Amino acid sequence: MALSKGGRVAVAVAGVVAALIVAALAGLYFVQHEVKERVIQALGPLGSADSIDVGLTSVRLTNVRLKPPEGWPAGDPLHADEITVTPDVHELIQRRVHLRSVVISGFTLTVVRTPDGKLKLLPNLRESLSSPSSTGPNTASSTEKTPLPPEKLFDHIEFRQGTFVFYDFEVSKPAYKIIVSDANASINHIHLPDLNEPTTVAVNGSIKGPAHTGKVSFDGWIKIARKDSQTTTTLRGVDIKTLDPYLLKKARSRVSATHC
Repeated sequence: MALSKGGRVAVAVAGVVAALIVAALAGLYFVQHEVKERVIQALGPLGSADSIDVGLTSVRLTNVRLKPPEGWPAGDPLHADEITVTPDVHELIQRRVHLRSVVISGFTLTVVRTPDGKLKLLPNLRESLSSPSSTGPNTASSTEKTPLPPEKLFDHIEFRQGTFVFYDFEVSKPAYKIIVSDANASINHIHLPDLNEPTTVAVNGSIKGPAHTGKVSFDGWIKIARKDSQTTTTLRGVDIKTLDPYLLKKARSRVSATHC
């Protein structure tokens, strides 16, 4: 039986809708695949995750580990139970790296201060993100991947319910170790590679001493490339013995200045 004019229109409309659905699903697959590939590239050859699940708007990684580079004086630079990454999908389609948020939960992050006072954290990840030619692990498909673009923008990074482990070689050798537990932190606006714009930081947690546990908070802004900053550190009820190496260093500095 021949279709009526209205029936032919309905079939045509249904065909267009079906085509749009297929195109949308293909676009979604492309975005999901692109997100996953970018995450694998960022982890680099010394990073791993038990799973990488790509949803409609975000990527969820579980049991994430960044292995230490050669000469790293502590344990893993980072271990996290879960990391959720929310990219700007429009920017991603344009093959630009713009992450709206990164949430790291159940983490242990190691920070090292060298004898000359330089801070080191996430060394492998920083190298991976800083190198536009980085393509991650050596696999058969690595040579076919588009390199990470040099410009990368992170709107918001949040650390939830974890631990910061601080190794300080500037005050003693072997390094003096401070653990900040029950820690949370937020970092807003990191623009690579220039790092000339202000990045706001807020950190809070607990420091357990021999006698009791105190609270520490740190907030302010930093222009990383220019080494310019305005920050405030607040200690409440921190055991004085925990601060002994820093108090002794300050006292020695005053003595040296007196004898100059």
